[in-house]
Order: sequence, then C-alpha cells, then structure tokens
Amino acid sequence: MKNPGSRYGPYGPCCVRRPLLLLILLFVALSLNPRSAVITQAATFTDCENPSHQNQIPQAECEALVSLHDQTDGANWTTRTGWKLTSTPCDWYGVTCSSGHVVALSLSDNQLRGDFPDLSALTSLAYLSLSDNYLSGPISNLAPLTRLTTLYLSNNQLSGESPTSTPSPT
Repeated sequence: MKNPGSRYGPYGPCCVRRPLLLLILLFVALSLNPRSAVITQAATFTDCENPSHQNQIPQAECEALVSLHDQTDGANWTTRTGWKLTSTPCDWYGVTCSSGHVVALSLSDNQLRGDFPDLSALTSLAYLSLSDNYLSGPISNLAPLTRLTTLYLSNNQLSGESPTSTPSPT
C-alpha cells in the first residue's frame, strides 16, 4: 500500500539509502586506491639531454630554462603554463623560439622570486622582459647575449651595475 505522505516516495527509505551508500563506498575506494593519486599528479619534465624527450632547442638552452624555473620559485609563478610539464619548451608560457633557439623571454609581473638567473646559455635571446617581479642580487653576466636588443628589468630588487650594452656580434 502506498503511503502518499511518506518523504521517501512509494518505495520507502531503503531505496534512498542504497544509492547514498554506494556513492560513499565509491568515494572511499577511490581515495584509498594508490592509482587514483597517480592520475592527479603531473609528470615533471627535466630531461633536456635526451633528444627523444626534447628536440626543439639545444640542450644548454633547455637546461637554462629549467634552471630559471627552479631558481625563481617557478611552482608559484602567477602563470606557468607548460613549464616543466611538457617536453616542448617553445610552448611554455613566455618563451618564444625561432629557428630552434629561444629568442624571447617575457615573464614580467609573474611572481619570479630569488636571485637573478644565469641566462648566458640563451645566446640567441633578443628580447628579455623580467620587470615587476621579486628578483634580487646582481644581474648575471649578459655579455654572451650578443643578440639582446630589448631588456626590461625594472621594479625588482636588483643590485650592482645595470648593463649598458652588450657586445656587438663579431
């Protein structure tokens, strides 16, 4: 006999409890299964020397980008799309490549923190914008960056002399 006043409808309380119990059991099973944790963890790319893993730019340039990320608290950058998550550094946020070399880095106002990075391996770099961050210490040697034409470093906590020019290409 149907009970029209029942809050569980015509089927009674058992039919409401079963789906709820199944959902709870599914949640517990997923949270206890070690494989479910693997799904949420992203792989970290660090293998610049293996051409089968990364072949967009020379190894030294790739390592300079990975080092830049690691030394400037890259895990907490405002935008870090692709950085150390893919094996295609030319697709990482703020990186521009041309003819197989990094030619521009645009990471202004992106919460970079730490000492000014060593970018000397990026010898094809023409444009560098790291302004409005929290970089400190002396500016590393920019002399190897002979193609550098544009440099933005304002609003950081840098010390030492500002680079006035870079050597002309020979």
